[in-house]
Amino acid sequence: MNYPILWRTAPLSLAFRLSHIKSNLSRAALAAAISLGMGPLALVPVRAQDAPVKQAAASDATPGAQLQVDNSPLNRSTGAITSFAPVVEKITPSIVTISTKRKVVASDRREESNPLLRFFGIPDGPNGPGGGGALGSGVIVSPDGLILTNNHVAESGDEILVKIGDHGHEYTAKVVGNDPTSDLALLRIDAKNLPVLTFADSDQVKVGDLCLAVGNPFGLTDTVTMGIVSALGRSTYEGDGQPSKAYQNFIQTDASINPGNSGGALVDVQGRLIGINSMIVSSDGGNQRIGFAIPSNLARNVIDSLLKYGKVSRGYLGILLQQLTPDLAEEFKVPADQEGALIGEVYPGSAAEKGGLQNGDIVTSVNGKTVTDGHALKLLIGGMSPGDKVTVSYLRDGQSNTAQVTLLGDGNTGEVATNSGQDDSHPNVLDGVNVGNLDDSSRADLKIPSEIKGALVTDVAPDSVGYNAGIRKGDVLLEMNRKPITGADQALAEGDKIGKDERVLLHIWTNGMTEYVVLKPKES
Repeated sequence: MNYPILWRTAPLSLAFRLSHIKSNLSRAALAAAISLGMGPLALVPVRAQDAPVKQAAASDATPGAQLQVDNSPLNRSTGAITSFAPVVEKITPSIVTISTKRKVVASDRREESNPLLRFFGIPDGPNGPGGGGALGSGVIVSPDGLILTNNHVAESGDEILVKIGDHGHEYTAKVVGNDPTSDLALLRIDAKNLPVLTFADSDQVKVGDLCLAVGNPFGLTDTVTMGIVSALGRSTYEGDGQPSKAYQNFIQTDASINPGNSGGALVDVQGRLIGINSMIVSSDGGNQRIGFAIPSNLARNVIDSLLKYGKVSRGYLGILLQQLTPDLAEEFKVPADQEGALIGEVYPGSAAEKGGLQNGDIVTSVNGKTVTDGHALKLLIGGMSPGDKVTVSYLRDGQSNTAQVTLLGDGNTGEVATNSGQDDSHPNVLDGVNVGNLDDSSRADLKIPSEIKGALVTDVAPDSVGYNAGIRKGDVLLEMNRKPITGADQALAEGDKIGKDERVLLHIWTNGMTEYVVLKPKES
């Protein structure tokens, strides 16, 4: 079966991959689609998933940010709507254009010309990825300059530019923090009294609600399209049929979303933010009215964590999940009408093991919230924080049990730790170098051998000492001052010990080889 490509919607980032949506389309339906000549997208396996697990409700006043939040229910009265002009006039001032620039170094082998870009008709020059970056959208979320966008937009260049309005001022943005697993990034520009978009409670969104997508497709600023919420709780599968490792609970919409809409707003008919547009399903990269947005409640939780801790730390049970098929349910004595998440493996030393969970247990609820499958469990636990104490209800040999579990951090799932220099009281030569933990996905993407241990460089500020010394995104920090680095947390801890005027000797893995790099403080 040929699946469509799941495209990130920033046209110059080419951050797409073969994926598909969970499906229960029957063979007969597929045969009918083929006979009707519906083309390749007739074969897209899509279904409306079970009701999504609700995100933990974010507080109305998110600490550290002046977010505007309106959790009141949407007015779904049947009165006719003759125009969305008043809503559009209210929301468009809060939507920005984001462009990125990449500094090309002749000796940098990672930045060679990419023939795929030309194949897809994307410029590979000063304004393209070979010498430029990407174009996307963003949402102003606080009057003092916080901008929310997609991580795949923010990470596509060395310099990030934010433009407000069609003829407005252009600002250079700093990355406050990013979260690749949810595809969100928080930027800051030096501006005050900006118009902000009000957040709605995305848990109250229903299939069939009218919505508007606002952004800058193909650089056409303040473009507004209308549609409905087509489905909730969507998640993607990788090309090998395995669930995505990303943290996903998408709102699906048929509002027209095109390249350049990434990071833009999906709003309800009252002009409140219900999602951040992230990707589309398409056979050729164009709009075919299947778009996905990251729920606003998830975004609020990410903003809160980035502002508090500089990174996103999600709760982690330490288990490998497996689909609960009818045959397995029968073997594990699960009642016919019972849903849940089957634990295929409990990792040694994990929160699950310490709480008494075992291989073969079927988790049915967490803190009283129903768990329908592994995806639902992942969202529930991921919406909590390390150190949270949770009550896990489960079935073992057909008998109901409960366990009290204290969650740990997701240190082996690629959480990102940042050191952006924002409000840092102890600046040193490592400022501007962001690191994360190595996982199987990043090793595969970057072809990092299994024997390489350390902290993955996830971003490098273009004006930083590290960048000038040759450190680039995708490198791995192996040692710091001859001391081995085991992960992101240790890298940050060792970095905190370095004085403002001290030099640092780094041993790094880069471009398939290891080398030493000395970082020296900038001269005053």
